[in-house]
Amino acid sequence: MFASAGRLVFSEMGLAVHLFLAVALAFSAYIAYVSYLLPVEEVRVEENGWFGTGELQPDDVTIHPFEVNVTPDALQDLKERLERSRITHSHLEDSDDFWYGFNSDELEVHFIHEPAAKGYRKVLPLLMVHGWPGNVYEFYKIIPMLTNPKKHGIDSDVSNLISQAQKRVLITWKAIRWVMVLIVGRSSFTRVQMEFRFLTSSPVLPSILLSLRYFEGTALNDSPIGLAAYILEKFSTWTKLDHRSLRDGGLTKKFTRDELLTIVMIYWLNGNIVSSQRFYREFFLDDRNNALQKYVVYSFFIDSRRIAEYKAVFGSSNCTLLWTERDVRQNATGASVRRLLSDSVTSKELSDEQRNAVQSAILCNDYILIEGFPGSGKTTTVVAMLRCLLEMNRSVLLAANTHSALDNVLAKLRKHTNDSKILRIGNSGSVHHSVADLTLESKINSANEDKYTAARKILKDTPLVASTCHYVPRDVLFSWRKFDYCIIDEASMVLEPVILSAIAAGSRFVLVGDAHQLSPLVQNRKCSEEGMSVSLFERLQVHTEAKHSLESQYRMNSTIAKLSSNLFYENRLRCANEDVARACLSSSANFKSSSSENGLTNMSPLRVLVTGAAGQIGYSLVLQIAKGDVFGKDTPIVLVLLDIPPMATALEGVEYELQDCALANLKGVECVTTEKEAFTGIDYAFLVGAMPRKEGMERKDLLAANVKIFKSQGKALADFAKPTTKVIVVGNPANTNAFICAKYAAPKIPARNFSAMTRLDHNRATAQLAMKAGVSVGDVKNVIIWGNHSSTQFPDVKHAVVTKGGQDVDAYSAVNDTAFLQGPFISTIQKRGAVIIQKRKLSSAMSAAKAACDHIHDWHFGTKPGEWISMAVPSDGSYGIPNGLMFSFPVMIDGATKEWKIVQGLPLDDFAKSKLAETQKELEEERDDALKACDAASM
Repeated sequence: MFASAGRLVFSEMGLAVHLFLAVALAFSAYIAYVSYLLPVEEVRVEENGWFGTGELQPDDVTIHPFEVNVTPDALQDLKERLERSRITHSHLEDSDDFWYGFNSDELEVHFIHEPAAKGYRKVLPLLMVHGWPGNVYEFYKIIPMLTNPKKHGIDSDVSNLISQAQKRVLITWKAIRWVMVLIVGRSSFTRVQMEFRFLTSSPVLPSILLSLRYFEGTALNDSPIGLAAYILEKFSTWTKLDHRSLRDGGLTKKFTRDELLTIVMIYWLNGNIVSSQRFYREFFLDDRNNALQKYVVYSFFIDSRRIAEYKAVFGSSNCTLLWTERDVRQNATGASVRRLLSDSVTSKELSDEQRNAVQSAILCNDYILIEGFPGSGKTTTVVAMLRCLLEMNRSVLLAANTHSALDNVLAKLRKHTNDSKILRIGNSGSVHHSVADLTLESKINSANEDKYTAARKILKDTPLVASTCHYVPRDVLFSWRKFDYCIIDEASMVLEPVILSAIAAGSRFVLVGDAHQLSPLVQNRKCSEEGMSVSLFERLQVHTEAKHSLESQYRMNSTIAKLSSNLFYENRLRCANEDVARACLSSSANFKSSSSENGLTNMSPLRVLVTGAAGQIGYSLVLQIAKGDVFGKDTPIVLVLLDIPPMATALEGVEYELQDCALANLKGVECVTTEKEAFTGIDYAFLVGAMPRKEGMERKDLLAANVKIFKSQGKALADFAKPTTKVIVVGNPANTNAFICAKYAAPKIPARNFSAMTRLDHNRATAQLAMKAGVSVGDVKNVIIWGNHSSTQFPDVKHAVVTKGGQDVDAYSAVNDTAFLQGPFISTIQKRGAVIIQKRKLSSAMSAAKAACDHIHDWHFGTKPGEWISMAVPSDGSYGIPNGLMFSFPVMIDGATKEWKIVQGLPLDDFAKSKLAETQKELEEERDDALKACDAASM
C-alpha cells in the first residue's frame, strides 16, 4: 500500500543546532498572538469530499516519497535567527525520520508505514493516534514491538495527518473522517481498527485553542525559540505536572535530546504547526462537542467494503459517519460518564446508589428500570439524570402518569438548567403555576418573533419536552419528533397501552417507579384479572440485569422502615444512615396535635439577622418578625441584631423590649457588633443598615459609602452564612446595594438568593389604586413595580385586577381615568418617600418594615395561585433587561421550593417600554459607578 522508508539527517546544523536545544530547554511560556481578522470561507463537506479551493480536481493518489527537506537556505536562516538571540549554546545530536505521502482532495496526507512481518497475509491494521503537540516520531520506539505475528501498526494522527497547511477553514471532524474513509478505500485492507481518547480533562487547552485563528502559526513559524518553548513546555508539564518546578522542566527524564529536537524540527522545517492545532480549535467551536470533549472514548471500524455506502450517506448534513449519536453512547465508558456526573452533580447531592443508577441509565443500550423504594430519592435521581443528559446535548422526553409528579420534577430541575431547555406540553389549566411559564403558550407569548416561527423553533429545538403519558398520543409533536431518551416517572402506575406511545418516541427508555407502592388503576374486574393491572414496569422486572434498585431510604426511622421492609420488600429496605435510623419526635404523653407548642419544641429555630437593628426601621421590623408575622406563629425564631459599636447600648434596649413582649416563639436574641458574629449560620438576612443620604450628598457619594458596607457584608455572607441563606436588601440604593452584596457573596451563595425591596412601592401602588377605585386593598392584586427603588421606578397597573361589585375588572376600567393612572398615580408612588420625610422629618419606618416583612413572608410561604408580587431580583434577560441587573419584576414564588420566577409574556406598550428604559438606564449607571467604587476601595 505504501512506499518503503526513507531517512532524514540533521548533522549539518552545527553550532546553531546546539544553541537551539539550549533555548528550547530554557523557555516554557505561551506566546501572545494577534489575530488576522480576514473573512474566511466555510467548508462544506459534499459527497465527493472535496476540501480544496477552486474547481474540483481529480485526486492524485500516486504514492510518492516525501522527505523533510533540509536545505542550506533553511539552515542559514535558522543560524541567523539563533545568532541574533542572547542565549548560550548547547549540544545537539543528529536524528532521523522517514515520511511518505499522497494527495487526497487537495490535502497533503503524510504517514508512517511499517509493513507486516513476512508470512502473514491477513492483517487488521491499527491506526495509532498520539498526543498533541508531538508527532509520528514518538512511535519509533513502539513500532518494532508491534510488528510481530499478531499486531500491525500504522500512524495517522488526525492532527499531523495533514502536513500541508489547509487553504480553507473548518477542516474538522467531518473532513478528517472523510479523509480516513478515503485512505482505507484506496488501500488493500478490508477493515481498519482505530481508537483515540479525546481530548483533555483540563479547561485550559480548550480556552486557549478557542481564541486562536491562523495567527499562531505565523508567530511560531517565525520564531524557533518560541516554537520550541511552546512545544517543549507541554512535553514537560503534560508528562508530569510536577516537572514544571524543575529548572530544565524534567524534559530529559522521559525523552532524549535527540527525540525532542527531532519532534520540534519536523514542525519547524515543514511549517505545519497551524495544521496541528486548527483541528482542535475548530472542534471546540462546534457547540455540539463541548459537553462531550472530556468524557468520550471513540473506538470504531472503517470497513472498506462499505465505502460506497459511506459516500452515499456522508453528503447528508445529519450523518456524522464515524461518530454518530449511537457511537458516542456505545463508546462512552463508565469512567467517562462518572466524570460527567461528578462535574454536573456535587457529591453531596447523590448517594452512591443513586449515582450508579444515573450512570446505568445513561449507558443503557435499550432500556433500564430504576426501582425506587419509598423515600429513596427517585425524584432526585431523575433530576440528576436529566441534568447530565442536557449537559451532553441529548434530547429527552420526560413523562409521568400525573401532572403533579411531572411538575415536581421540572420545578427541581429548573434550578440547575436554563428554562430555554425545557418545554412543558399539556393543557395549561392542569400545569402547576410554578412551571406555567415553561408551557408552549407562555414561551410563544414572550417571544419577539412571529408566533408560528417561534412555535416551530421551540417544538423542534427544545431538548427536554415534558408531558403526561396520556397526552403523548394526542399531541402531533410526538408523531414527527423522536428523542434520544424517554424517561417515565411513576412508571409502575401507567397502563401498558398508555406507556407504549411514550416509549415509542425515544431511542431508549428509562422507567422509574415502585410496583409495591402503586399499580395501574383498573376499575373493571375482568380486565384486571386478565392482566391489565400489571404494568410494563412490573412485567420487565423479570430481566434483573436491566434493573437498578434504590434500597436506601431517607424518610422513616428504623422501626417504621423495618415494618415496610418485612411486609413488602423482602427485608431489602434499609435506612440510608444512622441519623435517619434514629430520627423521631420527642415523646410526650400530652401530645394531642401538631399545633404550636409541641411543634415549636421539635423545630430548629430559624436564625434571622437584622442589620441596623437599632435604627427606626430595624426597631419597627424586629417585633413583626418575633411575633410570627413573617415566618408563622408556630416557627421558633432566634433574632440576631447587628449594628455599629456606638449603637451597642441601644441594641441592648431593643433586646430588653423584645424580652418584655413575652413571645412564645422567640427563642433568643443575640446583639452583636461584628460581621462574623452576625452572619454565622443565618437562614434569612434583612440588610437594613446603610449610610443615609445627607444634605448636599450626590448619588455617587452615597454609592461610594454604601459599596464598602455591602461589599464587606457580601464577603461575610460567603465566609459565615449558610449557602441557602435568603437575603433582602432594604438600605438604599437598595437595588445596587443588593447587586454588590451578591457579587461578593458568590459563588457560595447564588445570586438568585438576593433581592432588593420594592414591596414598599408595590404596597403604596396597591393602596393608591384601591382608594381611587373605591375598594379595599384586599380587592386589588397584581400591580407591578418595574425597575429601581427610586424616582425612576415604573408603577404599572396595566395588568392589575380589581374586584368591584363582585366582579373582577382591570384597573383601567375600575378607575376609568387613564390620565390619572399614567400621570399623578405614577408620580405619587415615585415621590411618596420624599413626601413622608418632608412631613415627619424622618424616613419611612413603619411602612418600610411592613413591606420587608411582606416580602420575606411571601418568599418563605409562596405567592397565592394566580397572583404575583414585585421584587428586585437578578435579571435573567426577561423583557430585554440585561442579565444580572438587579431589577424589579413581577414574580411568582413556589412555597414548597421557596424559588421565585419572573412572570413571563406580559405585553408592554410603548409607554411602558419608555418607562422601563428610563429606570434601566439609571440602574446601569448606578451599577457602573458602584463597580468603580469597588475597584477604588480595593486599591
